Amino acid sequence: MVRTPSQGHARDRGRPHPGRPRAPRRSRRRPHLCRNPWPEWPLHPDRENRRRPGFAAYALPRKFAAFQAEHPSVRFSLHILDAGLVAERVRSAQADIGVTYSHTAEKDIAVIHAHPAEIVAVMRPGHPLAAFESLHITQLPAYPLALPHGGSALRQVLDMACSLYNITLSPAFTSNQPDAACHYVLTGDAITLCARLTVADQLEAGRLICRPINDTLLNAGQLQFQTHASRPLSDAAHRFLRFIRSDTPQPF
Repeated sequence: MVRTPSQGHARDRGRPHPGRPRAPRRSRRRPHLCRNPWPEWPLHPDRENRRRPGFAAYALPRKFAAFQAEHPSVRFSLHILDAGLVAERVRSAQADIGVTYSHTAEKDIAVIHAHPAEIVAVMRPGHPLAAFESLHITQLPAYPLALPHGGSALRQVLDMACSLYNITLSPAFTSNQPDAACHYVLTGDAITLCARLTVADQLEAGRLICRPINDTLLNAGQLQFQTHASRPLSDAAHRFLRFIRSDTPQPF
């Protein structure tokens, strides 16, 4: 979720000391971005800066840096929240842009840009299922599974898909942190399911491999850049959204 304070917000507080010039006002707004990684984590404000979500820690900061190379006066602040709280921050004007994985529409929220969020099975190199180019959800119960907690959007969609095939996935390990699941599957034959974007750094480094899941329902979700449906955006936020849309055909 990208948040930009009001235009020209002064950082100095109170009146200036006599004889001391007032600090200059900022001419740019600071985008604050909140991202839900799993797609969803519970909000624990005292711990939020210690989290290490894959996508938020990997892809988004790269986009910030690339944008700042062209617009060095713009500043970003990244906050990671539960998916429902991301939309609420946008609605309440605590953020200008929300970035979240979603299957559904939100009240008073406009989707400015959407990118397919492919769900993949992630495993260690040499896993028995690595011999397949793609997998079906019915192949998964034969292996230990590391899955997000039941309240996450991904887990809810996964449970819906399982009901269509009359199967049950009983995870051997559950966590609200994607990195924990990725470390769990590094040893043995365990598998985790997540958006490919979430583990892009692990895949790029060769520590893990992934195989696509052939299921329309699982792959119907999107990575959405959300704004308030009626509230105007700052110039900096507009320019960042244009940058995301025009960066490449597949920006992530």
